[in-house]
Amino acid sequence: MPTDELSESLTALAAYLDLTPETATTLPPRLYISDEVYDREIETIWSKTWVCVAHEAELPNPGDFVGLELIGEPIAIMRGHDHQIRALSSVCRHRFMPIVEQGDRGNAQQLRCPYHRWTYATDGRLEAAAYMDRNSCFEMNEIRLPTFQVETWNGFIFVNLDDDAPPLAPQMSGLDAHFRRNRLVEDCADWVLIDRYDKIWDCNWKASTENSLESYHHMGVHRSSVELYAPTRSVRDTIEYGERHSYYEVPYDMRNDLSRFMVEQSGWAPGDMGMDEPTLEISFTPPTTAFTVSPESFGYYTMWPISKDKTRVYCGVFGRPGAEGEQRAMTAEYGSFLEQVMDEDGSAMPGIHRSLSSRKAEAGKLSWLEEPILRWYQWIARQMDDESSAGRS
Repeated sequence: MPTDELSESLTALAAYLDLTPETATTLPPRLYISDEVYDREIETIWSKTWVCVAHEAELPNPGDFVGLELIGEPIAIMRGHDHQIRALSSVCRHRFMPIVEQGDRGNAQQLRCPYHRWTYATDGRLEAAAYMDRNSCFEMNEIRLPTFQVETWNGFIFVNLDDDAPPLAPQMSGLDAHFRRNRLVEDCADWVLIDRYDKIWDCNWKASTENSLESYHHMGVHRSSVELYAPTRSVRDTIEYGERHSYYEVPYDMRNDLSRFMVEQSGWAPGDMGMDEPTLEISFTPPTTAFTVSPESFGYYTMWPISKDKTRVYCGVFGRPGAEGEQRAMTAEYGSFLEQVMDEDGSAMPGIHRSLSSRKAEAGKLSWLEEPILRWYQWIARQMDDESSAGRS
């Protein structure tokens, strides 16, 4: 049974289902810092929801792998020699040692546990285990690394920790039209990873996700970066929202030197990326993943909680084959732009998190530019209201 504190928090959250953009506010501060709310989120959201963790371009070759830890689960995302992508449990079947750690990446013909050198094939089968000949119940062919559900949608790799979770693809249909318009599958099939970001921010995961849902903060946090080429004042009025996804776009300010430099370096021409003019386009799917499209690149940023007050943030940016030269030119002229922009967001988060505990903190009113945040609150409310709901999205 929920405690009084949790019941009150869930009641407060459910009230957001009846709010409109004209009456929208942030969540009450306690919903970001309550241990009981966090535990409920792990149970009803993070243990049951599809989470974007990588893109196929990060794993182009058999044996390529990326290590991560998703709410305590060590996982190796690996392309097998059969070219199939799997989400392998990274816990050795011998004595529980993680075989691949968060942040590990590379190419391997086999996965080898560093503790006792038990060795697994790229599909998880145990292939070698020394000095096991005197164990009469040891059967090599019966041991393999378990797998988690994994699906690829338009090149993006999603994992679900729930073995009984419904398929991902039907849940993503609301964003398929945007990906078709931008030709992110046909035209970008051979694009390569040109930049990545992987850091831990000192904040609750909801605060960091809210930041990724709106462009209102461009004129503040990003006044020396994103605001120069995709300013808040240029956000289109025709922002699209749905029950699950959101989408908005910001035309480039071509009067700015940075905008012109970025477009010139990319070689963009009208019609490329499905755009009539240079534009930053951002779509979002819960719980935490945003997809970005611009004249010079496409990418994603995703995040998941490590604890109530720490969040891992991962981003990947992809460009045309040979775009490494464009990236070097950009870095030489303006520095590592992805890291600069993400660190600007990350530097704002600890102060926000500390302020949530203020005696004077209370829910604030939202701008029309922040309507996606309200829609996302409503999605969270639906997930946390009934953890046993079949066909959860």
